[in-house]
Amino acid sequence: MTVNQRPSEASSLSIEDLVFRYKKADSPAVDTISLSAEAGQMLTLLGPSGCGKTTTLRMVAGLLSPTSGRIKVDERDVTATPVHKRNMGMVFQNYALFPHLTVGQNVSFGLEMKRFPKGERVSHIRLALERVGLEGYIERPTTALSGGQQQRVALARALVIEPSILLLDEPLSNLDATLRASLRDEIRSLQKRTGTTALFVTHDQQEALAVSDRIAVMNAGQVEQVGTPEDIFNRPSTRFVASFIGQANVLDGEIARATDRTAFVNIPGLGELGGRYDTTSGVPAVGEPATVAIHPHRMTLHPADQKERGAAQVISSVFTGTTVQTTLNLAGRTLRIESLTSASSSAPVSEEWVRLEAKPDDAWVISS
Repeated sequence: MTVNQRPSEASSLSIEDLVFRYKKADSPAVDTISLSAEAGQMLTLLGPSGCGKTTTLRMVAGLLSPTSGRIKVDERDVTATPVHKRNMGMVFQNYALFPHLTVGQNVSFGLEMKRFPKGERVSHIRLALERVGLEGYIERPTTALSGGQQQRVALARALVIEPSILLLDEPLSNLDATLRASLRDEIRSLQKRTGTTALFVTHDQQEALAVSDRIAVMNAGQVEQVGTPEDIFNRPSTRFVASFIGQANVLDGEIARATDRTAFVNIPGLGELGGRYDTTSGVPAVGEPATVAIHPHRMTLHPADQKERGAAQVISSVFTGTTVQTTLNLAGRTLRIESLTSASSSAPVSEEWVRLEAKPDDAWVISS
């Protein structure tokens, strides 16, 4: 099977007007959300702690019953279907392995729950372990494995039952940064090779951008925006998405002028800053409130005089090797700039005055 092929049994997932309210809660943990994933897609729920993403995944898994709304797999309503009859594989944040069992016995658990013939289990277990790079580990105690290996066992256990939907709840959060990046790429590669439809939950934006076909950004129980990683990063539809993804600088002002492609926003203390905008909403009107979102690595710094319009003062700069991360004070607002380094470059000095520059193609204007 090639990377872009998917098996014929790959399923679609649909979430319709889903609501979940905890008892005695003032507001819903999940508030009327609708999402879908096509067969073979990786859909990621991304957002800060408490936004409702894990609650949503647990409803899809059948571990929580929705207050209202529907969950469908291939147009079949599974909202009231018991967990063990949904044919979904789940990878938990804490792995949830049985420490007294071997690797093979852990992977076999799902097959046993599905009453898979005993004589055929071993071949399926070996194939699942081969998929996650753990050939030869079938008799190994799980207590003798590293964190990354344990997570692979958890992934093999979820995949061995050939699930219609693979659910991943913050599966990499317990790993160190280097291993996390490596296993993230492996999960994405494996998901594409097997063609399994997956719902991935994370609060890590880089993780979401790296593994997803589509991302749903959640905040306070609601979906703020759904789109491809490129859409979410480059064309945020709300102020929250702009500030959460890529830690963009978010600057408020008023439309000074606009063309059919670019809007120029008058930012107090800075002057006009241009950016692209959503043309489907029409040309922004002069004087209309607007927000410009621009990522730290898409702005450049130039020396400036303190009295120069738009001058900002350096608060601090941090040399990280490949980049210099500079924090600025612009008329009482804090901005972050990230610049690539070179052998001859030097970091801005604290209290130095600088001028910001950005190309309209690198900024995005959100109408307020």
